[in-house]
Amino acid sequence: MNGVRVSYVANGQLIEEEYRYLVDFLNDVVKDDYVDDTIDETNPEVDVCGMKYCASRVLKELDPIAYSMVRDDVINMIAEDIEYELNHYSDVEEFEGYKITPIDSDYDADEEN
Repeated sequence: MNGVRVSYVANGQLIEEEYRYLVDFLNDVVKDDYVDDTIDETNPEVDVCGMKYCASRVLKELDPIAYSMVRDDVINMIAEDIEYELNHYSDVEEFEGYKITPIDSDYDADEEN
């Protein structure tokens, strides 16, 4: 995929932006809450002296570098899912209120958004 066009409504206006790579867009819009939910859904709570803590909170506070790496992994998984859907099933994919469409192959990959 050469790039993506993302459209969304902000303040009643339709906004369209182009991104060279899908992960660039996702890095801009994926919130830590989304990442935290993903971590917490796939990992058990951590027990410390009888107190229970969410795995995402423990990871974020004890090892921010590891948390950042997991965040990158989550974003890459989302990107792979969206790319698969765009390549196999539809011309438009939605994510968190954004409509994502692939940019035609004549898109100049050297352009910046």
